[in-house]
Amino acid sequence: MSILAAWEFYDKHKAEITWDVVVINPFVFGPVIHDVASCDTLNTSSSDLLKVLPTPSTSLSAMSSETLTPTGSCWIDVRDLAEGHAKALEVPDAGGERIIISAGPYVWQDWIDVAQGLSPSVALPYCMVKEC
Repeated sequence: MSILAAWEFYDKHKAEITWDVVVINPFVFGPVIHDVASCDTLNTSSSDLLKVLPTPSTSLSAMSSETLTPTGSCWIDVRDLAEGHAKALEVPDAGGERIIISAGPYVWQDWIDVAQGLSPSVALPYCMVKEC
């Protein structure tokens, strides 16, 4: 359900329901708790990261500064997001609000650097932001 649809539903039915809406719209990373049978079953955030990382069929030269260095959306660790959801349920003033929950903005190069640190033997693209 899109954010707009959630608010439209709430506005249309708020006289009939006893709950309110809290929208928390993050880019989520963190441990996956479900079985992932294939890359096609990853959540959107992890899938987007996977698309940026090179594969044997991807040329490293195809990874340009335009791909790696533009600032993306803000991100959040899934565990912090869970805490945010719990607080949204516990704090009455959160009702009817749009809440931004974020660890800060990112560039794809940040995530590639993390992946490189986890597996240093794999050659991943590197672009110095100052030069890009």
